[in-house]
Amino acid sequence: MVSPAIRSVRGRLAGLGLSQHDLAAVLEICQSTLNHILTGRRPAPEGFEGRAMRALDFLERVELAAAEARSKAIAEMGGAARNAAGDDPIDVERLPAVLFLEELAALLRCSRATLERRVKARVFPVSPIQGVDSRPRWSKVAVMQWLALGGPSDAPMGRRQRRTA
Repeated sequence: MVSPAIRSVRGRLAGLGLSQHDLAAVLEICQSTLNHILTGRRPAPEGFEGRAMRALDFLERVELAAAEARSKAIAEMGGAARNAAGDDPIDVERLPAVLFLEELAALLRCSRATLERRVKARVFPVSPIQGVDSRPRWSKVAVMQWLALGGPSDAPMGRRQRRTA
């Protein structure tokens, strides 16, 4: 059975749109250990709830700073991002908390087919979240965080370079 304090940590983690990996990194524990604690398969260590809530406070401040930096960067670039056709501006602030394939493709200025290919090949760096139907969707917070950290690069996503020794 999961304690109310652990349920509170899980709820806050989901509410912020963060992954267990993010929280585990701040807490300096393995993601699988965090998962076992949050699902009740492993007892929480002494003081875990307090540490987790302080870590979530920190991550929330990081998310807010990233969103503010992104808004400032967009404003400095002369306005909202443009979609793939380059005609209709996308107001990032008005996007819903959950992005479906079409909205995400427009935000990333790529075609729906390109995004579908990358998701199917599992090379898109932001994992889709589960919804009530089978349509793929992404957390706006997770996508914005990825974009704030550098977003798409010239290198193919998810590919590793082979070392020559």
